[in-house]
Amino acid sequence: MGKNASIILDLKTPDGKASLESLLKDADVFITNVRTDGLRKLGLHYDDIKEKFPHLIFAQCTAYGREGPDYQLPGYDIGAFWASTGLAAMIQTGGSYSTYALAYGDTTTGASLLGGVIAALVQRLRTGQGAMVEASLNRVGMYCVSPYMIRGGYLIQP
Repeated sequence: MGKNASIILDLKTPDGKASLESLLKDADVFITNVRTDGLRKLGLHYDDIKEKFPHLIFAQCTAYGREGPDYQLPGYDIGAFWASTGLAAMIQTGGSYSTYALAYGDTTTGASLLGGVIAALVQRLRTGQGAMVEASLNRVGMYCVSPYMIRGGYLIQP
């Protein structure tokens, strides 16, 4: 495949799944934003493929994590990063929730996932073993709000 090639695979078909497995054989990193149960249905959950591709860095980005009460909920920047963490309430002005930095949650979470992937690649250079890396919009948002929680225990001061 060329350097700038794109392909479309139907992972619900045997041919599509075989094509993906052929690509994963030589891949360094597999990045997905498919929710955990969706990956299980496709046979592409980390636990399903780690033995077959022990060199692979498996990177998953979710809204609410891979486990916990909300792990299967769909999500996006405004809901999972801003609203559910309290960040939206911290920065609102005049009752308006339209003052968000565009895609800040997406880019911050993406950078977090990238950092984990780089660390996993360094580890693989030393050990030869792949790893699971994950980042979630909600958890990265909670990390961003943690200094305020530690300082006074409140997001919004009375």
